[in-house]
Amino acid sequence: MMISGIVGDGSEYDWNEEKTFISRDSGLTWRLVHNSTGLYTTGDLGNIIMYIPYRSNENGDVPSKFYYSLDQGKTWGEYDLIMPIYPYRLISTISDGSGSKFILTGTSITDDPISITYSIDFSAVFDYKSCEEGDFEDWNLADGKCVNGAKYKYRRRKQDAQCLVKSTQRFEFR
Repeated sequence: MMISGIVGDGSEYDWNEEKTFISRDSGLTWRLVHNSTGLYTTGDLGNIIMYIPYRSNENGDVPSKFYYSLDQGKTWGEYDLIMPIYPYRLISTISDGSGSKFILTGTSITDDPISITYSIDFSAVFDYKSCEEGDFEDWNLADGKCVNGAKYKYRRRKQDAQCLVKSTQRFEFR
């Protein structure tokens, strides 16, 4: 899960202090991933994460790169865009979250703005390797406690596994 917000007691809210956070345990704990807010989406069932800030820095410069993670947000790489854009949409091309291709759209910063679309494809990462049984771990929602009268257990890719899941997973509830 990713979310943008600020850390505080709620008595004040400064839009300039918004940051982006990630959780791997359904919101029990959160970790700062970017000192800005922006657009983000996931692919390969959360194993690929893409993020592009609305503003690149404190000066309000237009974003000229996007960030990506191939290990569920543990580490981040960056990729320079050919042309900086004001981003307004970042989507996965597969609605069930299992895909590895994305579309980023925005507007140029020229005197005569044009619409720009980037197609981003991560399907070749890890040399196209698909995950095998040993690349997965069990994960229990709410640390195994009951949620609405049931316990939920999921199989997910280990954070450091160097492979793509490429399909939707099933979960168990007891």
